[in-house]
Amino acid sequence: MDYPHYEFHCTCIAPRKRWTGGHPNLDIIAARCGYDLKNHHHALADAEACAAIALEIL
Repeated sequence: MDYPHYEFHCTCIAPRKRWTGGHPNLDIIAARCGYDLKNHHHALADAEACAAIALEIL
């Protein structure tokens, strides 16, 4: 089976490149993108936060 060579983006590295000084924590990055990460380390909340980040920066 051939690998389709998808393009990947990182919702951790991309915001650090976009905003000077970087924001190391997922909850801080998510808040900057308009997502209130109340349930940090809850799989669905973390996935929603990453989606909010992706929509904002990519």
